[in-house]
Amino acid sequence: FYQPGSKIESDTVSSFNNAVGDLNNDGYPDIAVINVGYPSFVFQNSGGNNNFVKVKLMGVLSNRDGIGSTITLFQNGKKQQRYTQCGVGFMGQNSDTEIFGLGQSEKIDSITVFWPTGHIDKLIGPEINKKHIIAEGITTNGEIYLDPDINILIIDDVSDEAKKQILFSIFPNPAKDGIAIIHNVNDACIHTVSIFDMAGKIIYVLNQPDKMNIDIPTNQLTSGRYTVVIRNCDGKTASLPFIISK
Repeated sequence: FYQPGSKIESDTVSSFNNAVGDLNNDGYPDIAVINVGYPSFVFQNSGGNNNFVKVKLMGVLSNRDGIGSTITLFQNGKKQQRYTQCGVGFMGQNSDTEIFGLGQSEKIDSITVFWPTGHIDKLIGPEINKKHIIAEGITTNGEIYLDPDINILIIDDVSDEAKKQILFSIFPNPAKDGIAIIHNVNDACIHTVSIFDMAGKIIYVLNQPDKMNIDIPTNQLTSGRYTVVIRNCDGKTASLPFIISK
């Protein structure tokens, strides 16, 4: 914890930017500093024996990075809370993965995410000392509550030029056994649909689907995170993250 008047002894030059994140994935935040007229510094946290949990958000109806969400961790009758935001600091941005320190506690009660849509996801008893990727709707079978006071703008009059762009959504996401549906929002001409695993290996290809809603079988896919890449007839591509949760 920061003590008033304390400082990093080796930080002796002028700087204008820093960013915080877990560079070596040990659960302890590290600091990267951009200096003025001097080489940049990286201060690596030496860590310790305390436990931790890390959380990264993935919005579905909310923005992709879950900016504007509130993450609350409940542990032994106490709580920690993070509000996710962007543009933290001057000309820099901290990691989009939130770190919660747990001290010597070996378990936590729950992690709750309140999304900008008004939807709430709650994980009960998640594992400690690991990173959890929480997608919007992951605890509600892909069903996402939308607060009636929130409006999602939809452009009905789409020009021919706009139709050359690729706009699509996946539902449900996360998906379980069965079928996930890719919705071709502006009915663009689609050449191929491909699914890649986290290692970058292509595991599914569908050529020239002639549909507005494209069915993707998920029963042969194991739990984990994937990337769906759609290429339109003009050669342009777009991608979305896709989670299988069984």
